[in-house]
Amino acid sequence: MDDVVFAVKQVAACEKRFRELDVSLEIDTDFQRFKEVCLTCGRGSIGRPFDPSFNDILPHNGFWVAGWKEGKLVFTVAVRMDDLQQMDLSTFWRRHLGRLFPEGDANWLDSDVDSELRKISGKVAYHGELWVNDHNRGSGIAPLVCLYSIAWAVIAIRPDWVVAIVGGAGLSGGLSFREGYTNAEPLIHEWRWAPGYIAKDEFLIWINRRDFAAMFSARNTGSVTKRGEYTYNIAHDSDVDSPSSPTVVN
Repeated sequence: MDDVVFAVKQVAACEKRFRELDVSLEIDTDFQRFKEVCLTCGRGSIGRPFDPSFNDILPHNGFWVAGWKEGKLVFTVAVRMDDLQQMDLSTFWRRHLGRLFPEGDANWLDSDVDSELRKISGKVAYHGELWVNDHNRGSGIAPLVCLYSIAWAVIAIRPDWVVAIVGGAGLSGGLSFREGYTNAEPLIHEWRWAPGYIAKDEFLIWINRRDFAAMFSARNTGSVTKRGEYTYNIAHDSDVDSPSSPTVVN
């Protein structure tokens, strides 16, 4: 339960920082609403893993978060969980590749990464749809959004693993590690047949349940630094209020 305790503190600390930024939060489990928000507020289309036209994401296994300021969309992020039970992530992706990734080929995974994917099973949360508007890019809000959504995932859906896909630029710039991820492996550098929309320098990044408490702990988290002007502190007990528990609309 330590991971949940620290996740609650992390949520509270992040919400405090959002209030300081005058960003209001919308947390919802209705992915049709998410699709409409993204299409009508300047963000654009969402990927198949979160598109209700291709997947049924129910309130118990997925949610999304949007940040708003002065009526404008500031950011989005989404989490969905699949209970693979004894199936590993490699097998799951191969079986569902067409539904999750348009035009995906069942043999696209390179052998090294495939071996890592075979270690991931149980309750796996896919963390995606991270988007920040042009005005706020580089402001340090992206890692804050990611920490917040991972913390909510630990509280709400209790995953064994959290995984995401990041481009090489995001990895080399340190974003994935500022988000809290502790592992990264090249994902798509060796295609047998590569859809044109896929970047070939993408990486699979992940953390597992053993990492959650350390990730959220006040002693281990310390601060997250953005590129630029300031540093904001995360999850220091003296600064943390109780979580505001924003309403989740089922």
